[in-house]
Amino acid sequence: MWPSIHPVIRRTTAYSWTTLDSRVEQAATHGVQDILYTVSQTPVWASAHPQQTCGSAVTGTCVQPSDIGSGDNYWKNFVTAFMSHRAAMAYGGLIKTIEVWNEPQNKARWCRPVQDAACDATWAMLATMIRDAAAIIHTTAGVSVALPGTGLKPSSGGVDASDNLLTELENLGAQDAIDIIAMHRYDTPACPDYPSATAILTDSGSITAFKSMIAGHDRQAAKPLWFTEGSWGPTAECADWAVDLAAQRAFFAQWFIGLYGEGVSRTYWYNWDINAKLWQSDSAPVGQVLDTTDWIPDGNGGKLNWAGAAYNRLQDWLTGITFANSPHGCTAENDVWTCEIKKDGRQARFVWYDRWGSTTDYVPGAAFSGGRQTQIDGTSRVIGDGSSSISIGPEPQLLEQLPPMILRLNPGVRLGPGVRIGPLPPSPGAAGPARN
Repeated sequence: MWPSIHPVIRRTTAYSWTTLDSRVEQAATHGVQDILYTVSQTPVWASAHPQQTCGSAVTGTCVQPSDIGSGDNYWKNFVTAFMSHRAAMAYGGLIKTIEVWNEPQNKARWCRPVQDAACDATWAMLATMIRDAAAIIHTTAGVSVALPGTGLKPSSGGVDASDNLLTELENLGAQDAIDIIAMHRYDTPACPDYPSATAILTDSGSITAFKSMIAGHDRQAAKPLWFTEGSWGPTAECADWAVDLAAQRAFFAQWFIGLYGEGVSRTYWYNWDINAKLWQSDSAPVGQVLDTTDWIPDGNGGKLNWAGAAYNRLQDWLTGITFANSPHGCTAENDVWTCEIKKDGRQARFVWYDRWGSTTDYVPGAAFSGGRQTQIDGTSRVIGDGSSSISIGPEPQLLEQLPPMILRLNPGVRLGPGVRIGPLPPSPGAAGPARN
């Protein structure tokens, strides 16, 4: 965040890099090779309206810099200082993508007149800041700029926000200021209903709607799609969800598989390691898969809960696969979701039943006779006759064709009467090769 690095005064020597440095070093010690850094919020000293209320954010930080119309130098000076520090810091090269602003459809991030009559921030102003930042960032090879992630839930207005920003970038002739298209989404459980991980594939705020919007903009459709933030949302309204580890694991797996099938090349699971109290005023986990406080039962030594443990399985499942169908890798019929894929050169399929707490019978088909059925918890079984039904539920399963069995024998090994492979030693007293 801009205010946390340059918080109170205008002198260029007042930057505070300590937190950034320690976080990047911590990531490096854990083997992270590629860091996304999001820059957002205007420091109060640079704010066009220092007294403007900003909802959940600090007063004065949700509006444009005061010099946006006279050179945008406060912002450009900061971005220049950031890139200089990145070059000098021990692990700065790990910061490979910079997301310019965060969820600008939200009043707490970018307050526009439609949200508050006292605000006068515009999409054109934010597009100017993106353009100005990109001009500085792109002077360093290997560093990309991401369009600010906007929420895709139908009620959030995120699709329209991204649409407006891309239009303003076009108006500036700055279509190539961004290298990556970013999105966000949270689906919040409200008992008795659990959140749907597949809603993002189907509703009016879906990735389909987002991709359709992107296709209408010059030179944007071919750029990588990233989810730079998302998970299940605050769960205070559904205490059952907070302790239903199987449901959380199902949501987690459906979410990653579904997004990958839609062409999302990178996904950041948000809030995976902290208590939601740090973000919302409720007492239930937001996307939490690492449990260091025993705050929820996890069945895995107080470290990874079931969803977290499933991540390794998903990495194995998704690495190197290709989806057979495009643009939608996964499709549904009667709440049964299937995703046809190629894995290790062989036919495979993800399948699940999108009804919480329910199962249904499913016939894999002859192609999977003698294949393998693997659950997200790692248990597996041979399918047998593919025309016979198997049981599926909300947790995705992987169906695979198995490679053909190759029998390798050493030369001379007898297989039985009348069969031999290779030369056999002479029979006792015989002058030539043994004959059977």
